[in-house]
Amino acid sequence: MPGRTGPRYDVLVLGEVLVEIHADTALREAADGTRARISYSGDALNAAAAAAAAGARTALLAVVGDDELTVPLLRRAAELGVDVSHVRRAPHPNGAYLLSADTDGDRAFVYWRTRSAGSTLAPHHIASWRALLTRCGALVTSGVTGALSPSSRAAVLAAAALRPRSKSRG
Repeated sequence: MPGRTGPRYDVLVLGEVLVEIHADTALREAADGTRARISYSGDALNAAAAAAAAGARTALLAVVGDDELTVPLLRRAAELGVDVSHVRRAPHPNGAYLLSADTDGDRAFVYWRTRSAGSTLAPHHIASWRALLTRCGALVTSGVTGALSPSSRAAVLAAAALRPRSKSRG
């Protein structure tokens, strides 16, 4: 039941949401006019969607951009059953990646993350989510989140420090 500190979640996912661009050909064969389609992904969105699909009350803790793709990105997360009401915005573009597969099924990726909104995740965001983090059942993040920038690393460590330590059952 929501209280003064807000709702309680089974799973909180801390990390980066990305715009995913699927090329219809292997990248080494891409040419002017190569067809592509847009979707939304990233470790955080994938983990949050999986938790929500398993029936967990799930929220995304992320920083997204101020570009035109933010609204459909958040709409997609919500369609997957993920609460996006705690997501913050930054005056930066969303991170993105280009993905393709060749006829053998080998996939190739090209990422654009430098100075992305997701890379601005910082300890002050964690402080704003403190009540959520101290009351959730589980916190999920990835090594990529901590590697995005020094402030992202500090944010991951700050979030982990807020989680209660489990007691040994010995």
